[in-house]
Amino acid sequence: NNLVAVASIMDNDNISSLEFVATDPSHRREGLAKAICSKAIKNVFDNGSKIITLRAVNPGTRELYASLGFRIYNNVL
Repeated sequence: NNLVAVASIMDNDNISSLEFVATDPSHRREGLAKAICSKAIKNVFDNGSKIITLRAVNPGTRELYASLGFRIYNNVL
């Protein structure tokens, strides 16, 4: 088994942040990033977090994060 997608969560007193999302280039556009982010987000709220944020630096990820329910604030997603 090879790791092909990953997402990381940082938690600080029930305020969480989606910090790192990556997909192996040979497996991109297969829905893996969305699936792993969805699972991470569910785990965050199942474990008591009240809010989750992220900072996206790659403009190509806006569609992904918007599809997960994130909204843009101050022109930053």
